[in-house]
Amino acid sequence: MVRRRFARGRSARRAAQHGTSHVFGYTSNGTIAAGGWFTHFVVQAPSCRVYEACLNVNTAQERREVHFTGRVQGVGFRFTTRAIAGRHPVRGIVKNLSDGRVLVVVEGTPETLDGFLADLEAELSHYIVDKDVAVLPATHEFSNFDVRR
Repeated sequence: MVRRRFARGRSARRAAQHGTSHVFGYTSNGTIAAGGWFTHFVVQAPSCRVYEACLNVNTAQERREVHFTGRVQGVGFRFTTRAIAGRHPVRGIVKNLSDGRVLVVVEGTPETLDGFLADLEAELSHYIVDKDVAVLPATHEFSNFDVRR
């Protein structure tokens, strides 16, 4: 485990490019002061200007591209997926495809992705008939989890 201190603003955003789960901090008035991706968390130092992040530099990342088939469009599948992603330190997208399927592209640690996909399938199992999963190396192209059209 490596502990680092980051200044607020541009320095924090630059440092945020090197980690893996969402980083946030609040100023004394309750507003979010910095953002990025780290392995664990960011906490505000007493001065409200310095944030401390714990990041595990040995965490392996992977990408999963999952095509869901069934009654998966027009039932809130994408927005439920985004809500579930908010409970896990994952990044990626979910979007409808023209052939009636839904594509979920998600990146994170293998354990995190297993948990996210298990929660997703448990929540939406009555809509899912089949799924195809491709496991690939992470590209780190996403900064959060978004719904796309």
